[in-house]
Amino acid sequence: MKTSKRPLQYLAALLLVVGLSGCANSPNDPLEGYNRQVYYFNDMLDTVVVTPATHAYRDLTPEPVQTTFSNFFGNISDLWTAFNNFLQGRGEEGFSDVSRILVNTFVGLGGLIDIASDLGLPKHSNDLGRTFGVWGAPPGPYFVLPLVGPSTVRDTIAAPADYWYGDPLYYSRSDAVVWTSLILGGVVKRSKLLEAASLIDDAAIDRYEFIREAWMQRRQHLIDSRIPNDEWETVETTETVETAETVETVDASR
Repeated sequence: MKTSKRPLQYLAALLLVVGLSGCANSPNDPLEGYNRQVYYFNDMLDTVVVTPATHAYRDLTPEPVQTTFSNFFGNISDLWTAFNNFLQGRGEEGFSDVSRILVNTFVGLGGLIDIASDLGLPKHSNDLGRTFGVWGAPPGPYFVLPLVGPSTVRDTIAAPADYWYGDPLYYSRSDAVVWTSLILGGVVKRSKLLEAASLIDDAAIDRYEFIREAWMQRRQHLIDSRIPNDEWETVETTETVETAETVETVDASR
């Protein structure tokens, strides 16, 4: 497939940029000069392209169709979540995820209907970056990824698997399927955060710094506590929680 080498080339280019980023601005964010520039680019792209497209999706797509899209992509993501739960020794959650996949795939029309949740099988969220953290890998400096958003060096190393290789649709022989799933999946996730995104503007004087601190706190808490995303609660306030959830996907979700 033509796209198969792109994630590794993308990662190599990013690490090269990090190596060429010379000036340290903050002990907690030594790549701040680079990060702010990428943040401004992502924010501009979100304002000009992603948010209008998401509003169009919300306004023009019937709500039941939005729900089926969300369920479909959620069912696919459960595969990667289950894999990482097993890697982290969370067998109970891993088997629950596998049960969700089986139920929603074979009874829920290929994942279009979320029957598993009604049967008491809650949805979890996990990724390889968190797995590395549970295994003891340090996060390294804060690092903003183009198009993706907040990350760390550790999570950037895991990014090709989390964003590409862990998605079954990536292995489709059709580039059209791959790119459609990436774009539509991102819009579906972004659409859930339209209201929450305004919290950043309301809460922050320095928007970049606020996003960095909220994201880093939440990310570390998820690794330390080893609990699912949907069960994580406040860092300091409810608004901070919602904002931290927003910054993971506001630029262009998985």
